[in-house]
Amino acid sequence: MQYLWIGLLAFLLLTNTQAASTSSAITQLIAQKKFDDALKKIDAALKLNPEQSQILFLRARALAGQGKTDAAIAQYKQLIEKYPKQPESYNNLAAIYVRQGKQDEAQQLLEQAMQTHPAYAAVYRNLSTLYVERARNAYGKALQLSEQNSIQLATISGLHGVQTASIKPYKNNALKQNKAAESAKTAMIFQGDTSKTDKKDNSQGSPSAVSKDDEADAVRTMQGWARAWSAKDAKAYIGFYTDTYSPTGISRQSWVRQRHQRISKPNQIKVELSDMQVTALGQQKLKIRLKQDYSSDRYHDLSRKEFFLIHQNGNWKIYKERSLGFATP
Repeated sequence: MQYLWIGLLAFLLLTNTQAASTSSAITQLIAQKKFDDALKKIDAALKLNPEQSQILFLRARALAGQGKTDAAIAQYKQLIEKYPKQPESYNNLAAIYVRQGKQDEAQQLLEQAMQTHPAYAAVYRNLSTLYVERARNAYGKALQLSEQNSIQLATISGLHGVQTASIKPYKNNALKQNKAAESAKTAMIFQGDTSKTDKKDNSQGSPSAVSKDDEADAVRTMQGWARAWSAKDAKAYIGFYTDTYSPTGISRQSWVRQRHQRISKPNQIKVELSDMQVTALGQQKLKIRLKQDYSSDRYHDLSRKEFFLIHQNGNWKIYKERSLGFATP
C-alpha cells in the first residue's frame, strides 16, 4: 500500500511538472505573438485534460491576440462561471470591454474581481483607471450643461487625498471645452504609487531638454528594470528603486515583501517596454512615460506608465511611479 501511494505521488508530481512546462511554452508563444502555434499547443493539451483552467485562460489570451474578440469573450465568461474565485479572467474580460466602450460592463467585472481577490494589484489599478475615465466623461458633460455657474470638482491628488477645484466653464465654445476636459484628464489621473503630485516635482526645476547621455542612461535603466522583472530576479528589480521608495499606503518593508511574492509566483514573466519619452525635471531628475507590455502564465496587461527617476551615486533610481491606464496595442 505504501508503494502504491509513493507511485501515485510521483505520477502527480510528474503531471504537474509537465503541465507547468506546457503552460510556460504556450505563454512564450503568446508573448512572441505566435498565436496560431500557441493554439495548436493549447488544443493538444486540452485533449489530454479539458479541465485545465490555466490552459483555458491562455486560450482566451491567444484568441484575443488573433483578433477573435467574440471567441475570447466567450472563453473568459466560461472561466468566470467555472472558476469564480480567479480574478485574472474578470480583469482581462474587463479590458476587452473597455476597448469596446462598454464601461458599465467593465466596471461591474472589476468590482466582482475585487470581491474575489481585493489585494490583486492589476485589478485595483484598472478599476481606479476606469473610475477616473468615467469621472472625466462626467466632467465634459458638466461643462456642456452648465453655461453660467462655476462647477465644484473633486480632483484626485493621491491615493487618499482629494482636493476641490472651482472651474468656470467656457460658454458656447466647444473647442475651449475640449481643451479644459483634456486638462482634467491629466489632473485626475490615479496616482496609486505616490501621495505627492507632479507639481511638486516640477517646482524643483522647470522641465527642459534632456541630454542625450542622460536619456540613454535612463532608457538603459528602465530596460534593466524590465529585464530583472522578466528574469524574476526580485533583488535586482528592487535595486532599481531608491532606498526610501514605497507606494502610498504601505511601508517599504511590506512593499519589498509583496514584490518578492508577486515576482516569484508566476512560472514565467515577460516585460517589454516601448514608446519611451524622457523629460528632464531639473536637479538631476527625469520623467519617463512609456508603454508596458506585461505577460505571464497567469495574466497579461498592456498599460501606459510614468516613472520619476533621480540620479544617485552615478545611477538613475526610480523614486516614484504611477499607472496612466490601459494602452492600445
